[in-house]
Amino acid sequence: MGPQLPHCIAINGSIARNSELIFSRPLCCPFYIFHVNLWAPGDYDNYRGDSYLLNAMCDLSGFVILSAITDTTAANLARVFVQEMLLKVGFCRLIVVNDGSNFKGLFEEVCTKLSIKFHVAARGNHQAVGVEHSHHFLNKAMGIATQDRGTVDIWVEAAHTVAYAWNSSPIEGTNIIRSVVAVGGPFRFPFDLSLSPTPSPTTDQAKDCHAFLRLASPTTQFLEQVLRLLTDERRSIHRERANETRTANFLELGDLIMT
Repeated sequence: MGPQLPHCIAINGSIARNSELIFSRPLCCPFYIFHVNLWAPGDYDNYRGDSYLLNAMCDLSGFVILSAITDTTAANLARVFVQEMLLKVGFCRLIVVNDGSNFKGLFEEVCTKLSIKFHVAARGNHQAVGVEHSHHFLNKAMGIATQDRGTVDIWVEAAHTVAYAWNSSPIEGTNIIRSVVAVGGPFRFPFDLSLSPTPSPTTDQAKDCHAFLRLASPTTQFLEQVLRLLTDERRSIHRERANETRTANFLELGDLIMT
């Protein structure tokens, strides 16, 4: 699958900004809407026989979850989607797919099997399907990873690392880390690993644990406030885009309205 360029929207004057995916319902929680597609490094299977990645992106946070697959039948996609994604973050209410995707029919069948609502974005409007943005990022990073390692065999492992890096970055237009909104905490990148043995609990560590527990409730409230602000900002932007090409009609008492 070739790279999907979000920049083509900016230079294509025939696609208005208000043609992007706009929802009237408030998105107050992550993973309510998933953008999904399949990605492959080309006509190539790795040493385990994996040929594709099933990629799903949270519409609210942009958080990406992916899983390597060898079988692209609808039954297997449904199994992997439920087992590797939905059972870990909760069942979504809507799946969004690009109309230009070669796998649109497969995902529609998956949604039918799982009784999940299905939405197809307009053909060529990559801006409306956020997972295509991550595919562009994945294409660039994968080229660097395979060149450094001298083989394509590591493309699944590299893709998971790339997804982690993507999830550790801020949501577009904000300084809010994607993982904070999606799973409640920042992802450290580059990796912060320590191979030292786990120390035995001390009085100070016990105090730190108690302090963390006391802060758990305020931290949850903070994340809820962040989600509310992010949702309000997005709804405001969508409203402004939709109203750019509309003219307000002011009515007075006695005006005749034809329907």
